[in-house]
Amino acid sequence: MQQYKHWPLHPEDMIDRFKAWKNVLLLKECGFVFFHPFTEHTYQINYFLEWVSTQKIMKPKVISILPSSEDFSDFNLLDSDKKTGILVDNAELLFTPDKDRLLYDLINYSRINETPLILFAEISPFEFKKYVAKFGTTSYYKNLINYPLHDKKSVNTFLRFLEKLLNIRIPKALNTPIFKETGGYLWLIREIIRQINNDKKTLSEIFNSETYRYRIKMIWDRLSQSIKDTLAEFYKKQLGTNKELLKYLTDTRFLNSECKNQFPDFLIRLLKENLASKLEIRSLHVYLNNIDITTHFSIYERKMLTLLISKRNSIVNRDELAKVRWGDNWPDQYSDWAIDQAMYRLKRKIHSLDNTIIISSYRKKGYGISW
Repeated sequence: MQQYKHWPLHPEDMIDRFKAWKNVLLLKECGFVFFHPFTEHTYQINYFLEWVSTQKIMKPKVISILPSSEDFSDFNLLDSDKKTGILVDNAELLFTPDKDRLLYDLINYSRINETPLILFAEISPFEFKKYVAKFGTTSYYKNLINYPLHDKKSVNTFLRFLEKLLNIRIPKALNTPIFKETGGYLWLIREIIRQINNDKKTLSEIFNSETYRYRIKMIWDRLSQSIKDTLAEFYKKQLGTNKELLKYLTDTRFLNSECKNQFPDFLIRLLKENLASKLEIRSLHVYLNNIDITTHFSIYERKMLTLLISKRNSIVNRDELAKVRWGDNWPDQYSDWAIDQAMYRLKRKIHSLDNTIIISSYRKKGYGISW
């Protein structure tokens, strides 16, 4: 591994990732590598080319998708050796309706000519599968590869790499706090070290700086709504968390097992900021973040909502809900079906207004509200 000592991460870890990419080239098929937002695919493609040149296979051609890319002919592939593999960087830009034809042409070129093709995209496999379902071909479902974030060992190697690159000294005492904050997100680590080097700031000052906060906001904004919902549910320890999505986030180290409770600190702050919705009842008027939303609810729903909020994060039994719904005569009108229907309607209304406020049902016990 001496020949790769200039690499920014552990060569063993990088090569383990590269082997899956090389396998797509050898199979002469199409493959997709999925990255989290703002990760290092462009750099890794360059290191992959360096490594693959030692593997006795033809060096692939690299093309990069731009917002202005429109036509297959832009890439001059028709004049290329058909045996040469193609690596497509910034491929997330292809998964928009105006790029459907370009995506189809690339896949079709690979299939007809048996030319290996790997697309590197900042998109989750769940978004990807949802998008390509309309094409109705198995070409999009072969060789789906996830690119995980990095463990603590790799982060320490990256910090030593930055020391040499910038000719600075990074105290080893910062290794653990930086990993705890970032969970192995190199894009965030690079900004932390930039501010340490240029501005001589402490970690606390960096984490509260406008530029750093903007970076973590950019990451959050690029996550799909289903991933945001799953992170929020898992953070709040809700039993209904999407297990398939949760496994993906864990396997790719977005939820990092080396961090406390799997959440890096930057993600905890993001979740707290984005789960700060406040639902209140004042004189039977309903307010969400101080905005009056009373007109969305019947008088009976407002009474039930008042009870649920007064016992937030606890279970409210069905009898209690029936009393506020039907008053003193509730035993004459009560049925499990009627309560369930009333709560179903209330739950749908709340979810349409703010999907971070959750009304949960507890079998044979009752209901509860949380946010």
